[in-house]
This record gives sequence, structure tokens and C-alpha cells, in this order.
Amino acid sequence: MDTEVIFSLFAIAVLIIVIVITFKQTNTNQVRSKANKKIDIINGYKKRLHDELLLLNGEQEAIKNKKSALLKEFNMELSRNIFFDKDEIREVILDLSRYG
Repeated sequence: MDTEVIFSLFAIAVLIIVIVITFKQTNTNQVRSKANKKIDIINGYKKRLHDELLLLNGEQEAIKNKKSALLKEFNMELSRNIFFDKDEIREVILDLSRYG
């Protein structure tokens, strides 16, 4: 009987420790706001556009074709993104078309 009580107390102590560690880990995550996520997405697109166009060494026709293809790809990705509505997508694509 003594070993059963000791085992039960040990199991309860381990369970409590696991629960406490789990709750402490979930509270440390930082929640980013919707606006921050949008800015991160747009900045990622700007960086990718810049990097891709930089590789073309100033060839205007190639730059134009690559930029058009990237803007179409970005438009498709943004249309599936829950953070952007149609008007915001249009503004982002217009901004990206001027960028580069």
C-alpha cells in the first residue's frame, strides 16, 4: 500500500509540473497585429520583387516581363490571403508596380 501512495503522489506531482510548463510556454508567444502581418507580407513582396529584378541586369524587356509575372503571382497569393480585401489588393499591386 505504501508504494501505491508514493507512486500516486509522484504521478500527480509530474502531471502538475507538465501542466504548469505547458501554460507558461503558451503565454510567451507574441501575437502580431493584423496591420503588422500586412506590412510584413508587403515588405516581403517588395524584397522579392527587388531581388528578382536586380538579377536581370537592366534588360528592360526582361524586367518588364518578369515584373508582370511576379505581380500576377502576388495578386493570386493576396487574393487567397485572409488579411486583404479586393481594394487593398488593388492598392498593394499598384504600389508594387511602381516599386522596383
